Amino acid sequence: MSDILKRYIISRDLGVGRNSFVWLAKSRLENEYVAIKEFPRIKLSEQQNHPVALFFRNEKSFFDLINYMIESGITSRSQLKYISLSKEILSEWDATEVSHYIVLQLAKNGNLSDFLTEYPLPEKLAQGYIIQLAKAVKIMHGFNCAHMDIKLENVLLDENFLLKLTDFGLVVDANVDSNLINGTQSYMPPEVQTGQKYSPKMADIFSLGCAFLYLKTGLCLFGSERYVNMNNPDYVELLTQPEKFWANAVQSVEQARKIKITIEPKFKRLIENMLNIVPSKRPNIDQVLNDSYLTEQPETEEQILAEMKKQFNTYGLYRLNLISAAGDQVQATLGIMEIEQVGLNEFRFRNIHNDKNFERNVKKYFIQSISESHDMMFETNQTFEEVMRSKISMEEQQERKVTKYLVKNMSETCLLGVILELILDAITLYIIDVKGATQEKNQIKKSIRNQLKKRIEKVEKQNI
Repeated sequence: MSDILKRYIISRDLGVGRNSFVWLAKSRLENEYVAIKEFPRIKLSEQQNHPVALFFRNEKSFFDLINYMIESGITSRSQLKYISLSKEILSEWDATEVSHYIVLQLAKNGNLSDFLTEYPLPEKLAQGYIIQLAKAVKIMHGFNCAHMDIKLENVLLDENFLLKLTDFGLVVDANVDSNLINGTQSYMPPEVQTGQKYSPKMADIFSLGCAFLYLKTGLCLFGSERYVNMNNPDYVELLTQPEKFWANAVQSVEQARKIKITIEPKFKRLIENMLNIVPSKRPNIDQVLNDSYLTEQPETEEQILAEMKKQFNTYGLYRLNLISAAGDQVQATLGIMEIEQVGLNEFRFRNIHNDKNFERNVKKYFIQSISESHDMMFETNQTFEEVMRSKISMEEQQERKVTKYLVKNMSETCLLGVILELILDAITLYIIDVKGATQEKNQIKKSIRNQLKKRIEKVEKQNI
């Protein structure tokens, strides 16, 4: 048995990242759930310069620095609360290959990008998370580290909806000019795209401004798959005709999200400064945190987190149960009685009547829900295990009654995993990332969520 399996019980797949696979696991020693990031195995002969090895070494170096700061008393875990911290880092070798693992705190509520696809944030919540994200970057810059891949996909929410900045594989020394072309195109500053020397701190400020804009509006206004540079007409408009840019931004948000939005002058000014094409004219992180838009927050952080929970519980959860007026009719029509959305991408079906066909009915319900959609279909050319390289054996999955599906969009550019696990009288359905552009994956996850609810709502409406 490998060291990782001696220490942890692998529960299920959590998703696939750019350079890693992520698992949900339970510590055998501490009896708590964690996320384990596994980097693909590489040959020992390629260990020095392989991109995966470089990404792992970067992330390990950052966590080594953080842990040294904590152990030396220079900082404390509470002062790092906006940073996703590691619990341990492991490597395993055989004669020819090496595997690397980073064990992380579990962020139960997923990433902000996924959340914003479903629920645009009210102004005070958006402002609250903008402040938290700025404080996370302040921590990094205080350690003379630049993140170099700030984006909402790398911003997680823990069980209390507290923000956690994660994914430190591209971290660089913030005080040394770089010419590395790193990051994600829709957040990458123009100077980084050229391969010329640039200030990593000012590059972070630009990406942070893009993230602020996304948080505020719920949309990637420069295009989710486009570079932000002088070839991007929306960015050029922000630089040359800012009033027109903001008017178009409001119109885009109101059309796409079906909500009214007001963008305050002080927020506009902050974004225009952070996204200045001249890096030296951008504010540093202290100036960002001291900007009036961030300092005039009327709510405390505790109030923001409580409001976020309320927002999710009020608008995010769907529940059909015995109390529902259409419950009996739904059971007769669809074969299920109780379904509850317990997380953004997590649904739970309960067998409250000890139905011997319960498992079959839930699988049928899921398959028909996908089949009725015009946005997605099942992937049939490759198995889930080939894509995910699951650490849970097929025998163990059968014993635990785990069923897995792959779902893709109609253009076949995006792939998601769906896991159904039967435990006692309940089946839990999880939707996870596999591959594809973030915006596409988020939209397909939203389509799956909508389809699961839509079939029930259709029966309910027929019985009103």
